[in-house]
Amino acid sequence: MAKGREIKRKEAGSKQVYKPAVLVSEATFLIRTDNFLEQHSRLFFWLIFGISLVLGIALYDPRVSLTGDDSVYILSANDFIRHFQFPGFQGPLYPMVLSPLALIFGISLLPLKAFSLFCLQAFVGFTYLAFRRRIPATLLFSVLLLTAVNSSVLYYASQTYTEMFYMWVQSICLLYFFRYFIDKEGVDASLKFDIRRHLGLALVVLSLTLSRSVGFSIIASVVAYFLLNKQWKNVGFFLLSFGLLFGIYQVLKAALWGSGDLQFSSQGSSLLLKNFYRPELGHEDFGGFVDRLLVNSGHYLSRDLLVIVGLRNMSFEIMEIIPFVAILVYLISCVGLYFSFKRNRYIFFTGLVAGSFLLVTFISLQTMWMQSRLIIPVFPLLLLIILAALYYTLLKSKSSLVQSLFFLPVLIMFFSTWSVSMPAIRDARKLKNEYSGLNPDWQNYMKASKWAGDNLLDSDLVACRKSAISTIYSGGKDFYAIYTVPSYSVPHFMEDWDEDKAKFLAVDVSMGFSNELFVISFQHSKAELNVGNNAYIILNTDPHLQESLGEVQATILDYSEISGLLASSDNQALFYPDSLLANFKNAGVTHVLTANIRANQEEKNGQTVSTVERYLHNIELKYPSLFEVIHQSGRDDDEPAQILRIRWEDVD
Repeated sequence: MAKGREIKRKEAGSKQVYKPAVLVSEATFLIRTDNFLEQHSRLFFWLIFGISLVLGIALYDPRVSLTGDDSVYILSANDFIRHFQFPGFQGPLYPMVLSPLALIFGISLLPLKAFSLFCLQAFVGFTYLAFRRRIPATLLFSVLLLTAVNSSVLYYASQTYTEMFYMWVQSICLLYFFRYFIDKEGVDASLKFDIRRHLGLALVVLSLTLSRSVGFSIIASVVAYFLLNKQWKNVGFFLLSFGLLFGIYQVLKAALWGSGDLQFSSQGSSLLLKNFYRPELGHEDFGGFVDRLLVNSGHYLSRDLLVIVGLRNMSFEIMEIIPFVAILVYLISCVGLYFSFKRNRYIFFTGLVAGSFLLVTFISLQTMWMQSRLIIPVFPLLLLIILAALYYTLLKSKSSLVQSLFFLPVLIMFFSTWSVSMPAIRDARKLKNEYSGLNPDWQNYMKASKWAGDNLLDSDLVACRKSAISTIYSGGKDFYAIYTVPSYSVPHFMEDWDEDKAKFLAVDVSMGFSNELFVISFQHSKAELNVGNNAYIILNTDPHLQESLGEVQATILDYSEISGLLASSDNQALFYPDSLLANFKNAGVTHVLTANIRANQEEKNGQTVSTVERYLHNIELKYPSLFEVIHQSGRDDDEPAQILRIRWEDVD
């Protein structure tokens, strides 16, 4: 066994194998630990594999998540296999792979969720294959163990999000890159071999990019690795190979589905907006993207990361951002990259993959999202680079006591994670069906969705807030999603008014209104203008209408007064009731599902997610008798959900 080297290269063409830095008789604590774990690596692997499998089953959740994204993947898979509809917007590969199960079992949740557990186990297996004998065994098994007992990760093993699938494909990418590139460094490869391995790399990278749009970040990782190691030829080969395969994919997509749009074009355009739900606010500028990086770094690294490892308690309340923690994570990761660049290129490339993923995520996502699942796919990789920084720092000391400090944070994270996972398992055991553990607001919503599936015609289309969830619980009925209340351009409207200042008048209704004012103004309204906390009804100017408004002492404002109010407030919104109603008519909506979904699921305080209700409110101001209640799920005092029929026969 060679002295003074951590990686000993075999003869040309063979892979790099991890070796202790010194003779076993002279080995320090960490090296002896590596030797022991390496000698019994299969035993420890199967032990961890079994732990993750058992805990994954124990944490099984029979419900869909309340965000609805996991339901969208199920419906996309079903539409792909049954109607050959291309899974757009999000990464298409996962629904395609999931689609055979949808064909066999329909939208039954159990087999579809079981596939996520399979992906988790495949991730554990491929990660072991990728890193075994390539990095210190102490690091490998620490990361695998902390991942296997982590309920934040295991939660997604019983959901139909892309997290587990992405982690599996990502582990395949790492294994391929390690085996055919880092293992072969210093080996003179033939042109034929070079072409084949770069096409293979391009294929696995393409698979990752088609799993989630953020997967494109791995391209930067591969190119950066080649550039930093002065492998200029590999840069050209890889970019050409990926460009070729991506071009073939785009041609096939255009030929089969008539769409040549880039995968991230529609999603990317939404992410460029300042506010995802307020496109009228325009696109983000450079300063805005810098702000995203800073805010998201603080949120995901000082809050979500610590929650994932059990060092902070999950709370529905706004958790404090700790900038120092985020900075510390960045600094430790940089130390890990520095040491790994000099000592272990497998870890270094892994750090590049995790870093590029996180930077793209932090810069591209609006700060409103704040979902910990967005960093779950690279949690094990980030954990590896952090632990590597500690490992190589302690390895400089010859003291066994000092080196044993490596296990202090590992044990802290293990027990903190375990303390979170055990109660989560007990809670999971209480879940008997798809309604278990839900508050009355969501139970009533889902029961109303089921009622719609059982009682309405196939041709009836129900508008609701979470269409994918409603489709799952209704047994497959189509629903129409209301994601936001469309707000129209205030400047454009004011330009139109400016051309003829006598064209419109505005009525102040922010202080309340009498029945007479309601009848006179709202049923003749053209639009509702919100400025700050005040609301104004815009009416077409009419002498008789103005006279009637005067009789009820309405506060009437003209163009100049409204302009002055707009100049003093950035909080502006304009709603056209007829345009909102036209959206329903054009889509063929016949019914609406309204509910009392809590804004905070931990507290019943009357504050609700009111997107659908606000949408209807703007229509009902002009058409007060348009919606008819035909079904209610839940008591009046227990957060009920209702199905409303649109009385289209009453609309002129």
